[in-house]
Amino acid sequence: MTRPRYLAILDPLETGAAERMAARSGALGLVYRTTHTTVLAGAETPFLRDKGTGILIGRLFAKADGREIKALPSPIASGDARSLIGDYWGDYLILGELPARSVLQAIRAPSGTLQAYRIRQGPVTYLTSDVEIALEYGLIIPAINWHFVAYHLAFLHLRSAATGLAGLDEMMPGEVLRLDGGRATTRSLWTPWAFAAPERRVAAMDEASNLVANAVRNSIKALVRPADRVLLELSGGLDSSIIAAALSEAGREIVALNLATSDPGGDERDYARTMAAHCAISLCEAQVEEAIDLTADVPALTARPGLPAMLRSADSVFSRLAREENLTAYVSGTGGDCVFCSLSSAAPAADYLRSHGPKAALATIVRDIAAIHRTNSWHVTRLMLKQLLNRKSRAAWRRNEEFLNEDRLPSMPPAHPWLDGQDRALSGTRAHVRAIIAANAHLDGYGRQEIAPSLYPLLSQPVVEACLAVPTWLWVEGGYDRAVARNAFSRSLPAAIVTRRTKGSMDAFCARIFDQHRMRLLPFLLDGLLASAGFLDRPAIEAYLTRPFGNRDDRFYHLLPIADTEAWARGVQARSS
Repeated sequence: MTRPRYLAILDPLETGAAERMAARSGALGLVYRTTHTTVLAGAETPFLRDKGTGILIGRLFAKADGREIKALPSPIASGDARSLIGDYWGDYLILGELPARSVLQAIRAPSGTLQAYRIRQGPVTYLTSDVEIALEYGLIIPAINWHFVAYHLAFLHLRSAATGLAGLDEMMPGEVLRLDGGRATTRSLWTPWAFAAPERRVAAMDEASNLVANAVRNSIKALVRPADRVLLELSGGLDSSIIAAALSEAGREIVALNLATSDPGGDERDYARTMAAHCAISLCEAQVEEAIDLTADVPALTARPGLPAMLRSADSVFSRLAREENLTAYVSGTGGDCVFCSLSSAAPAADYLRSHGPKAALATIVRDIAAIHRTNSWHVTRLMLKQLLNRKSRAAWRRNEEFLNEDRLPSMPPAHPWLDGQDRALSGTRAHVRAIIAANAHLDGYGRQEIAPSLYPLLSQPVVEACLAVPTWLWVEGGYDRAVARNAFSRSLPAAIVTRRTKGSMDAFCARIFDQHRMRLLPFLLDGLLASAGFLDRPAIEAYLTRPFGNRDDRFYHLLPIADTEAWARGVQARSS
């Protein structure tokens, strides 16, 4: 099974654009054609179509029972986009024409990895899953969008509609695009704040645990089909272990892979072995190779800086094993910390105080937070009160200035529809939503995805909606982070996993790789494209890279995304020449 690949041509004024695209030789074939809409797709791309209704590219499931939909549902035919988002979920792009009106409509799923890159040429809009398709069909040329680069460096992990390639942007998840003649409008159909609203908030641990458990199990059962043979990234942590348990309970065929570093902090094999034995699944183990080049060329052209160079070695292990085992998909617990509301602050206590006042339960919540962070209740109380009084925490997104020229950076973050409405939310809920947004910024750009698609069940729409309905203070109940998820799967996991407080860390590994590359990074950054464009604080970078490096110094983490962006920019420039 490969990733869905498509090119859609939306031509409301019948300019003949579809005929010109269809005439070009390429790997895509015609799968849908009406007067105004044409879709070309790869051979293994799943779709549902009805000439009088529209076409759905990808997969769709019913929220009520998780069954996969095999025919276009009525909301598509009626143009009722909001009902579609409310009653169904999946990883899809839907194209249709509103009844009795010459208005074309495109809807992107709120979750999933099926991209909807957009190119506008006059009245014609092209949507595609891949940058390479846009290049192959002559819709764009490789050129850097420096406006995007400024925002990308200043506001890390915030992915907006803009991309790093000139002439290319993206439909956001949960967004609807409408074309009325030559006029294009977009609006968001799905917002996290609707599910985090006080009237939808669950009150007790048992209710929250059942809600989350059902959402996770049903999503995994739907996404991973009985015929699939999947590769699970099993670290031995809580999130990947929950995925392993749910896959095993659903009777799916799993090959698990654990990657370890040579440092004790990055070696979680004992936990992974415990979980694999508990589920009776096959476990492969591999060591992450240290032959990593932080200045290497980016292997493929992407719309934005994608896979960090530090992770390329691990990515190649997944690719190799997927080929050897003839696997149909990768399954990952990516985003688990974010969706399961693992907050490193006193926000849950502040949220409870704002919602309920100074009731007796507040003292318990404060003690629970203290236990999680291995501190005392007085310290947590001080942080809680500081958070209640600190209005700066309401900033839309933290601005990054480390090693950057502040004068070249935007002062405000780019627009993101999921940030709208956060001013009225509790501080912990705001942090929860921002964490989910950040997790969704790092799902593509992996080389392994050219072999098989990646599935992220914990970031699926039903799981996100369920977790948003859980107040932040329940996530710390009993003095454990992600407490609701632990409780939800306590009977499905070994006790060693449920009660585990430690997490694996690649800090020592990353620090060692960085130290090995310090002198190579110096000319790479100071003589590179970002420096020429004025984005870098060259004296600060030079001073940092030329002084002795200490293992406890974590400022290097701020340089890594700069190096990744530099490598990406050089890759775009190389393709343009």
